[in-house]
Amino acid sequence: MLWFGYRQKKWLVGTGRLTLVYLISYSWGRFLLEFIRIDKALVPGTNWGVNQFVMAALAAVLSLVIFKTRKNKNVF
Repeated sequence: MLWFGYRQKKWLVGTGRLTLVYLISYSWGRFLLEFIRIDKALVPGTNWGVNQFVMAALAAVLSLVIFKTRKNKNVF
């Protein structure tokens, strides 16, 4: 994450974007790891667990926040 923040020098330091990138990465990682979990609570009618729905929704919302709040539209 620090490498990503360093690479994106156009981002302002105090805006919290690095934290958002970390949270998105964590959400997608957790989403993928839940597929190999044995004792998961499934959502009725699907093969996905409750945690997978929550993590996918969190990652989608945070991704939208990043893309909607960027100052320079040509950066990302």
